[in-house]
Amino acid sequence: MDEEKNLRSLAAEAEYRQEQTQSLQNQFQSIQNMEIEIEKTRDALKSIKEKNTALFNLGSGAFISTFLKDVDRLLVNIGSNIFVEKDIKSTLTFLEEKEEELKNAKNDLIKEMEAITTRLRDIDVEAKGVLKRMKKKEE
Repeated sequence: MDEEKNLRSLAAEAEYRQEQTQSLQNQFQSIQNMEIEIEKTRDALKSIKEKNTALFNLGSGAFISTFLKDVDRLLVNIGSNIFVEKDIKSTLTFLEEKEEELKNAKNDLIKEMEAITTRLRDIDVEAKGVLKRMKKKEE
């Protein structure tokens, strides 16, 4: 009976660890999407010029074409919807810092996923041992 309880406990932990892994994978994908967005923003900033046309999002899928002026100053969301005026160079620096933060976050997630994978392997070994002992007791 103790072996069955142990086996149920291992199964529950394995399920929990698999859910954790899925959550971490979702976070990892979100970070990758943010990295892609930063790269696109950086490329756009490097090619922006006055008098260029741009599409301005009005919402609900509606856009308006407009001419750019005063492209030397940008409003940058630095977090919690707080916007700061920056020039292009300091905006690029800010984006590089964000990329570094995202890279560190990805590395942390990878370490967590590796630890969970190791624990799942250990659970598998433990469960096989419990099943083997249970089978011997039945014989």
